[in-house]
Formats: sequence, C-alpha cells, structure tokens
Amino acid sequence: MKTFFHLLCSFILLLMVNYTIRAKAHTSYSLREDTLAQNTELRKGQLPNGLTYYIKPVNDVDKLHVYLYIKAGSHQEEADQFTFAHFMEHLVLKAGKHVSKKMVYDSELFNAAGLQPRDITAHTSDIYTQFSFVIPPQEKGLDVAFLLYNDILWDQDFKQEYIDSERAPFLEEMEIKGGNSSLSFMESYLDKKIIGCYGIPPANYSNHIWQMKRESLLRYYDQWYRPENASLVILGNIENIDTLEKKIKQRFSKTDTQNKFHPTKDCNGDYRSSLPKWVRQKRNTLLKETTAQQSHWRLYMRTPTIAPPNSIEALQTKWVREIIVTCLNEQLKQLTQKYNTHYFATAAYRDLIGALQINIGVTQQGEEKRAIQEVMGLLKTLHKNGISSEMFEELKSKINHQLQQEKNTGVTYWQNEIKKQIAYGELLLDNKKSFKQEFISQLSLVEFNRALEDYLKKMPEDIGVIASEKHLAFSYSENKVRSWMKEAKPIQPKSESEALPLLTVLQKNNLKLGEYQQLESGIPQASEYVLKNGVRFILRPYQPAPSVYGDQDHIRIHGFSKKGAKCYPKEDYYAALYAPEIVRHSGVAGRDKFALSQNLHSAYYKGTFYNYIRPYETGVYVNTPIDQLETALQLIYLYFIAPNYNPEAFKDWKVSASYKYLSQINQDDFIGKIKQTLKDPYLLPSGSQALEGIAQTDLDRAYQIYQELFGNAEGYTFLFSGNFQEDEVLGLCRKYLGNLPVSQSKTACSLSLDSPRQLPKIERTHEFVAKENAENTRVKLVYLSPLEDGNLGWKDEIKLNIFYYWLQYTLIKEIRNKSKEGGPYTIGVGNYNLNNPPRYKEVALNFGGRPQDIDRLLREIKVEIENIQNANNNERMFQTALQKVYPQRERLTNLEIQKEMYGYARYGKGWVSIPEKRAYINSLTSDEVLNFSEEIVSQSPYIFKLLPNPYE
Repeated sequence: MKTFFHLLCSFILLLMVNYTIRAKAHTSYSLREDTLAQNTELRKGQLPNGLTYYIKPVNDVDKLHVYLYIKAGSHQEEADQFTFAHFMEHLVLKAGKHVSKKMVYDSELFNAAGLQPRDITAHTSDIYTQFSFVIPPQEKGLDVAFLLYNDILWDQDFKQEYIDSERAPFLEEMEIKGGNSSLSFMESYLDKKIIGCYGIPPANYSNHIWQMKRESLLRYYDQWYRPENASLVILGNIENIDTLEKKIKQRFSKTDTQNKFHPTKDCNGDYRSSLPKWVRQKRNTLLKETTAQQSHWRLYMRTPTIAPPNSIEALQTKWVREIIVTCLNEQLKQLTQKYNTHYFATAAYRDLIGALQINIGVTQQGEEKRAIQEVMGLLKTLHKNGISSEMFEELKSKINHQLQQEKNTGVTYWQNEIKKQIAYGELLLDNKKSFKQEFISQLSLVEFNRALEDYLKKMPEDIGVIASEKHLAFSYSENKVRSWMKEAKPIQPKSESEALPLLTVLQKNNLKLGEYQQLESGIPQASEYVLKNGVRFILRPYQPAPSVYGDQDHIRIHGFSKKGAKCYPKEDYYAALYAPEIVRHSGVAGRDKFALSQNLHSAYYKGTFYNYIRPYETGVYVNTPIDQLETALQLIYLYFIAPNYNPEAFKDWKVSASYKYLSQINQDDFIGKIKQTLKDPYLLPSGSQALEGIAQTDLDRAYQIYQELFGNAEGYTFLFSGNFQEDEVLGLCRKYLGNLPVSQSKTACSLSLDSPRQLPKIERTHEFVAKENAENTRVKLVYLSPLEDGNLGWKDEIKLNIFYYWLQYTLIKEIRNKSKEGGPYTIGVGNYNLNNPPRYKEVALNFGGRPQDIDRLLREIKVEIENIQNANNNERMFQTALQKVYPQRERLTNLEIQKEMYGYARYGKGWVSIPEKRAYINSLTSDEVLNFSEEIVSQSPYIFKLLPNPYE
C-alpha cells in the first residue's frame, strides 16, 4: 500500500510539473496504476523466452479468436528493406514446416478441426504484423492454431521457390489495391520522406520485389520474428483459463539463444528533433480527358513532448488529443459546407511520430492558395482564441453521446484494447469507457483551449504535397507556400446549427393515416398490406442473426418500383441514371445537402439512405436504428415529394462525381467493356463511360425524370425487416408511405426482360488496353450456358454456388499456393450480376498476372477445370465447398432476410426455409454438382483481357 501511495504522489507531481496539455490534475477520482482489474477475467503472462500472452473469455461468441502479433511493421524496416514487413507476412504463411496456406483447402488436419479457408488472415501495419485464426472451441482447432504460430516463430522452411513464387502475387495485390500511383501508396511514400527513417522507397518498385535476396529476407526474419517480440492473444468461448494457460506454456516456451533481437533506432525521437522538411511526391498524371486533377497537401505540426506510453498521463493526453481532432474535423467541415469550394480538409493525430496532421485535398488547379489560406486562417484563430464555451459544451455532449453508443464488450472491443497495449504500450484498464467519460466531464474549457494552443501552430514544421509533375501544385516553392500561410487571414470558427425537425409539427399533423387493406403473404411470419395510393408494403418482424454490419437491432427498408431508366429514350439514359445522385447532392425541402447532413448529424441520426434509378428499377434503401425509424420514413417522404432543384449544386456534383468514377477506372472500364461486348442490358456506366455520361447529363431532364419516377408512388413496394413491433411500424407506414403522391401524368412503361435462349454471337477472345497505369494483365474468363426455362431455381442456385467455391478453392490451392512459378494473388469465381436475375447460367473467373504468365495461367486453369469434371479432384474439396454454402445459423441476418423478401416481391420466388436448404444440401452428391456445372464449363469460354499501359 505504501508503494502505491509513493507512486501516486510521484504521478501527481509529474502532472503538475510536466503535463503535456498544461492542464491541472484531476483529483476527484483516480485511475489505478495496475493494468488489469480482477473482474475483467483477463489473464496476462510472460514466458521465460519473452513471449507475452493474453487470455480473455468472451461469452457472446461461439468460436475462439487466436491472434499472434509480431511487433514489427514498415517502421522497423532498414534502408534496404522497403516493404519487407508485408512480404514476410506473405512468406511465413507459406513456409511453415507443419501448417501453411498450401494445406488450407483440403488437408485432413484442417478438415478434422472444422476449419474453413478464410479462417486464417493476416495484416501488416506500421509497427506490427497481425496473424488471425478463427477456430471452433475444441482441441483440434487449437492444436492447428498453435502449430501454425509455432511454425511462424520457430519452424520456417525458407525455400527459394517459396520466395520466388510469392513475388508475382505480392505485386498483383499492390495493383489490385491501386498500384504505386494510388493515393494510399503515395501517402506512405510521403510519410517516409517526411519522417526520414525506415525503408527507402525504390525508384522501381517492381524491380525491387523481383530482386529481393533470400539472405536479406532471412536477416529481417531473424531480427524480428522472435518470441520476445511476439504476443499471443486468445479471445472467445474459453471454458477453462487455467487449462488454456498451461497449454500455452507447454507449446510456446521454446528458447533460442542465437540471433538476439536488436531494436532499431528511435525514429520518432529523431524525427521530432530534425529540421523542418518540404517534400514533393510525384504522382502519375490522371486521365487527360478530365479536369479532375487533385493535389493533396499534408501539414505536420510536431508535438514537443510525448508522455511515457504505459502511463495514465499518456492515456489522458490521448483523450484530449482525440477531442482536439474531433473539434478540428467539425470546424474544417464547417469551412467547406458550401458548393464549389473545390477543396476538403481533415485532421488526424499521428501517434507513431507524435504530430498533428492536417490533410487538404484541392480538387481544382489554381485553388491551392485559397484552400491553404482558409485552413490556416481557421487554425490560427483556434490557436489564438480557442473555442467558445457554447461550442465546448456542444463538443463534449457529442463525444459523450458517441461514448454511450460504444460497446465495451465483445471480441472486437477486447482485441482492439489488447492490440493497443501490445503495439503502443497503452494502459489496459478495466472499464476504460467510464474513466474516459469521467475525465471528459471534468475537462474545463480553459484546459482544452490551452491544449489547442499547444498543438496548433502558426506554421507547420513539415509540409508535403502529392501531385502530378505537370500539376501547378508541383511547381510551387516552399517559400511561396509558407508565405501564403503567413498571409492567411483569421477565420472565425462556427457553431453547429441547431437540429431542426425534418417536418414541423403542423406538417406532421396534416399527414392523415392512409387507408389500407391486408393481403395474403407468401412469406412466413410476414404481413402484407396495400395502401389507398397503391403503395404495397410487407412487414416481417424478426430477430436477425448478428452480422458484420452490426445491424441486428436495426430496421432495413427496401422500396422499389418496376420502372427504370429504360423507360426513357437513349438520349435520356444518363440523365435518368444520375438523377438520384444529383438530387442527393442538391438536398430536399429547401435544405441543401450540407444543411440536411448537419441537421441529421446534430440529431445523432445513425441511419443510412440511398435512392437509385437502374435500367429496370427505381428504388430506395434505408438501414436505420429502430428508435430512429420515423426520421428514416420522413427522409423517404421528403425525397419523394420535395427534391431540390439547384444549378449550383449540379455544377458541384459534376466535379465531385468525376473523382468517384476515376478511383478504379481501369477495373471499371474493363467490366464495362465486357458487359457492353456481351450486350448486358443491366449495364450501368462506370469508369470512362461514366465520365462521358456526366458531361452529357442535362439538369432539367434529370430533375424531370426524377419527379416522374419518384413522384408517383403507385406501383411501389416497400419491404421492412428487423426486430420491431408490427403495430407501431404499420402506423408509421400509413402516415408517411400513405401520403406519398400519386401523379396524374403517369409514365407509361412496362419493363420485362427474358433470358436469351442462345449464347452471344461474338468473338471468343477480346483485348482492351488500360487507360491508367498498370503493369499486370487483368483477365476475366466467362463461361455461359442458356437458361432453358428462363430462370434459375433455388436448388440450381445452390449447386452453382457450391461449384463456385469448389472451383475457387481448387484454383487457389493448385495455382496460387502450390505454384512454383507464381500464380495470381487471388482468383474470383462467381456471377457478377448479383443484384439482377440471371440471364444465363454463368461461371466467371477473374484474376491477374504478369503479361508473360497469362497464357500459362489460362492453361493451368483449364487443366484444373478438367480435373474437377473428370473427378480427379478429391471429395474433401467438395465437402469444403459444401460447408461454405451450408446455413450454419438458425436465423438469417437482416441483409439475408431482405434478399429473400426481394426475390419474393420482385420476381415471385417462393420462400425457402433454412431447414429446407439444409436438407437439400445434405442430400447433394459431388456427381450432381459436377453434372450441373459440366453443361456450363464444357462451353468454350469468352476470354477478356485488360492489357497493361505502363507510364513512360
């Protein structure tokens, strides 16, 4: 007790002398210095070899989540080791002596443990590499996980062929994620130059990967993949902590006295003490056909001191920084809440280097000076005057609301908390959320404004810009940019507008409950109604299964009509398809999109809204918390009856939409050209075609079409799913959907599309050239077979999905994981018209590779398809694919329910229960699936290639 008292006194003294935010210490409550509290049931230990472990039972999951952290990422790379951390993540999963990715798909070991291919994942960050394994809570699964992590730490077989075969897929992964001209890649380069440490970006990235030496990789592995630099984390359904801890000690206590761990130099300290930097990062020119040429500016304001990470001071200082960043982002957003500002700005704190980072994206050449001066003018004012008491209370209220919504239980929460301690040394406290709420409630305006003064600078130490060499921004000198900042005039911060109701009390009172009739429904446990205005709606109260979207406590709504862009002449096609985007950009009921967004934000609305017009359908998607359903229905009502007409917003939309369609222009162009060649009637413009469509879109025609398709509610169907009270939702539907308008001038249009009875009569091979930078060739292999009866029944759909997984797993196993020459990073297999009824029975394969490898890969794929059809593929792979489509849960997720309801309401599909699907899948044999798929893959495929177009 005496020791604790001395520690507490020392801590208070430290706060008084050197508190980073210069705030007085809070004494009305205290945080315990011990990092773990007893009632968390979290057990932490360290083995004699230095490996740390964390065990935490989490009762709301039925599996074990087993993580291995290696405390090494891109920041640990030496000058000649650029991207070694990421490459090593790939390599160790391939080179294990006992368990590796090569055996994932059909090994006896994995099947006995009930493991699926995607149960193993990995991720590399700046300062750690994370390996994840999700397993059933039984001995066999845990044994496989422990074998894998033992291999990663001690039993690697770094064959040269493993290294060589991983180079091509490694490069393809980079290209899939945007290549070395992507903004994220450019930002990584820029950061490394600013910080002045870590691996040096090579002049030729591709050559760097192909020339990496085995000895260099081994040196990196020996230095960092060591038990004293590793942590094991186990979360989930744990029956006995003591037994599990004993097993960890038995399996991970191996010692190794050779190649002792040597940490690298203090990059963070070196950066903070270095001279200010000016860095220009060249980015390859975007399409010449568009004016959408961005420049990206990064302003770094260094933190003079950083508290010891494993301290209460560091935790409290971090919380203050989080509030500062929230404040800055609110204010920067206010700064750009008007049309045609031509820039956006955000703030973030870079913990790893100890700097506040201001990001400015300028969307039109020549606007750089105005953007930088407006941002710096705001920051100068905040530095000098801080924020008002009204804004401070508003900020604290918003953060408190966010904290109340956060869950401090579950696997995701505990994984993040433990990861923060492993990677950043952050305190692991019991009920950290309560401590944070208490700390924020006691934080005063004076303390916060002092912190703003500390963190904000009149001039950033470091400045970086990312732009093409021909962009104006690339020609600016450091002196010119810094002179702009010095000349920046103060800009006053703004308070957020008060949250006003979407509809006034009078407007809501004027909405009379619509008359309705109940209909017979073909969906079990659902009620179907039609209102007097012709709107049909189906309610299915149901407790959905948890999903990755976390919407099990939400209501999903999908409304649609059977009219779409094809109802209009060809010259109106783009205007029809873009009309919903234009209206969302303009706003509703006299409020522009900024006012509407701010209003919903101030009211803490957490729902999503998206309206659309497609070739054969018009509709709206909503996903909303149950207690905000009325707000969601008010949004639907307003978007139907009161869309804004705003030429200024339309002008702004044309610029912002261009950036959206530039983000993946190669891939979008490729898919668009394939669909055009195959005469796909569902084709939506994307890539270059979308850019052309934007230029051709007329505002008046788009607005008129929107009013015609959304201004007549007759013929619309709305689907509601979620855990709700039917009477309450029925009343709200009568109030809002029952008052949707019925137009007297109706659009005469009946859209139907029959499946073709024969294949397209076109060449079997087609080649296109990429418009943007690309080094690899993309390939899409399409097998088509006509639908005899014009539709695909649910049983055929199941067989087709089983075959998709069977083929995909086989190809990844044989061509990717077992290849000695190098296969593609991944191979997608499926049907890409996911939101439309199939026109053919289709098997489409999507992959990429070096141009010189493509013919070989096509031959290998053909051989593997023949092996499957000739039953040379083992039964185990079929069973693995079977398990992927087998319904594991007793309940559907909210999204799955919506999909089933849509099939019933839109296309007349019957409702198939989970027991029916299980019974059918259990009855299937591999021969039945092969016989069904043979009809498709026995056809000659259509081969589409996107050829590279490297920059000069």
